[in-house]
Amino acid sequence: MGINGAQAIVHCLEKEDVTHVFGVPGEQILAFVDAIYDAPSLEFISTRHEGGASFMAEAFGKTTNKPAVCIGTSGVGASNLTLGIHTAHQDSTPMIVIIGQVNSKYRGREAWQEIDLDFFYSHIAKWSVEIKNAARIPEIMHQAVHLSKTGRPGPVVISVPEDILSENTEVEAYFSLNIKKPSISLTDAKEIIALLNKSENPLIFAGGGITASNAKHELIQFSEQSGIPVMSAFRRHDVFPNDHPHYLGNSGLGSFPELMETLIDSDLIFAIGTRLSEVSTQGYSFPTKNQTVIHLDVDEKVIVKQSFSSQGFVSDAKNALNLLLEQVSNLTFTTTNKEWAQHRKKIYEEVLLERKQNRIKQHIHGISMEKLVDSLYNILPDDAVITSDAGTFYTWFANYYPFHANQRYLGPTSGAMGYGLPSAIAAKLIFPERTVISLSGDGGLMMTIQELETAVRYHIPIISLVFNNNSYGAIRLHQERLFPNRVTGSTLKNPPFDELSKLFGGYGYKVTTNEDFIKVFKKALKNDKPTLIEVPMNLKLLSASKGLDNNQLRNI
Repeated sequence: MGINGAQAIVHCLEKEDVTHVFGVPGEQILAFVDAIYDAPSLEFISTRHEGGASFMAEAFGKTTNKPAVCIGTSGVGASNLTLGIHTAHQDSTPMIVIIGQVNSKYRGREAWQEIDLDFFYSHIAKWSVEIKNAARIPEIMHQAVHLSKTGRPGPVVISVPEDILSENTEVEAYFSLNIKKPSISLTDAKEIIALLNKSENPLIFAGGGITASNAKHELIQFSEQSGIPVMSAFRRHDVFPNDHPHYLGNSGLGSFPELMETLIDSDLIFAIGTRLSEVSTQGYSFPTKNQTVIHLDVDEKVIVKQSFSSQGFVSDAKNALNLLLEQVSNLTFTTTNKEWAQHRKKIYEEVLLERKQNRIKQHIHGISMEKLVDSLYNILPDDAVITSDAGTFYTWFANYYPFHANQRYLGPTSGAMGYGLPSAIAAKLIFPERTVISLSGDGGLMMTIQELETAVRYHIPIISLVFNNNSYGAIRLHQERLFPNRVTGSTLKNPPFDELSKLFGGYGYKVTTNEDFIKVFKKALKNDKPTLIEVPMNLKLLSASKGLDNNQLRNI
């Protein structure tokens, strides 16, 4: 059929079952935006900043395991997309990025807003390419969508010159491929079982590959039948029910040291669907040379990067766990494994309870974060979606909030600030019937707060909590640790967030007691517009385990 390049791209996206496009309309990408007008199966969400758009697309992909599209225009809009692209890369999230490039006849002359986009993104994208001929659009779009969601998922960046978007062409979109995911063999499964049989204190370390392959049910079954306990990788809380007897906590920033003893005491670590990142491994302090490591991941590049892996297996997590379940009866130490799991679970629960009770006893005035986390746990529905920014405020949730089996968590393993609010918008688009809340510090929220207007405009009733200590809290913590009494640049001054939310057209509240929080949050669950709840915090409480006493950093 005779159409222009922009219409061809839209046609290809429809064939690949892509449903959402996030972005800011710009001159060089305008033909693509116009083509969406005639595509009822594509929903375009016009955002207030390309960074917010890229976070929304990333969160959409993380939640559905299918790519959404974010768009920008040439150099300036494209540069703003970078943070979300980097997040998708580090978080292994499928995403398609379409950028309007300057006209082909101006390329290479430092034209207005020109950047060599395919080169610019080459090291943080799974694939970056510039379309130089409209006739190749079906081929390139097909490759892009396929690459973004297969193997280790990731972002694909497509640069399209303005004239190519307007060029007439005759195209026929490719049909989406259904490619079989890799799996271990029966021999591999028997080898893994044999290694587990040699272990006294085995531990499953589960990452995002579990959710990406929809393998949570299989992981629960394998843990229960093998007796082997589970820890979750950094910001992957929802890979295993946190209230399960075999769950032993999350390894990430601010994890309590007593819980990390589980990693030290285990003699075998079965890493499934995780790249064993710097944060998850506590600065690469584990696995140690004395620990056996079984590393199973869908991408062999992830496995070979970790020189400490004893045995590596390339496989989709769900496929591997299903085959291991067929062999689990050959495990000889299931009783011993369960005793080890029960021992560590008791320590896990006692540590959290003791810390929580001590903090509540010491609390004098204002909001108790420990009580607030308990309130959220008691009030939130079992299928709620929780998103968050980076920041020390999250250490309370990472350590104290037990995610239910059907709750979802979206957070950036890249540590990107500003993620919470935009990702909540994407999650609510996917699950309009579910409660979606975002958690942010004041520093992170102010980086993307303009997207609150997007939520209001599209009638997306998310609930945003902002924990306000008028500081870049995480940076202040590091300053006091590395450069005590030399505070520079981390002190902030914020507007009244509750009033700001009202000005955007949403609901706004400020709470100063835990009783007020419960009342306001229950009210927010019924609101038909976006709601922002400000929670003032004292800098004396920098995190769940660190505080300031006369400007001196101390453990709490």
